[in-house]
Amino acid sequence: MDYDQNQGPEPGQNMPTPLETTIGAMDAPKQRRKGSGWRIFWGIVIALSVIANVILFFTIIAMAAVIISGPGELFDSRDGFAEEVLVKGPASKKIAVVRLEGLIDGAQSQKFTKQLKAVKADKNVKGIIIRTVTPGGSVSASDRIHNEIMKFRA
Repeated sequence: MDYDQNQGPEPGQNMPTPLETTIGAMDAPKQRRKGSGWRIFWGIVIALSVIANVILFFTIIAMAAVIISGPGELFDSRDGFAEEVLVKGPASKKIAVVRLEGLIDGAQSQKFTKQLKAVKADKNVKGIIIRTVTPGGSVSASDRIHNEIMKFRA
């Protein structure tokens, strides 16, 4: 029969008791998982990267909005120029201040012409000051501005 095979240890071998089996399992040192510190480090780095990218995205959107609208239009009225009192005086005697800022090109000469026409239409304007902050520009646009000034003087 198979009685000899299933009965237990062979002669000369001792069978461990349940107490010895439990103590043996407790004596084995626990292995520390490798890379747990690196996992935390890379998690923090990725989280900070995501936050920085979100901030960068909104900054780029805000800068694009300023560039598209143009820095001058943020402070001017809808027409591109506004009436403001610099020195109090009688309303029938105004002095207009027209600004010519930036590179002189076709668009700048049209804007300047529009401002001069608005000043000329106001009957209370008795004089004009032209504030110029420009590095120069095209000859034809500068000539148009010069001709508009001469028309205004006449």
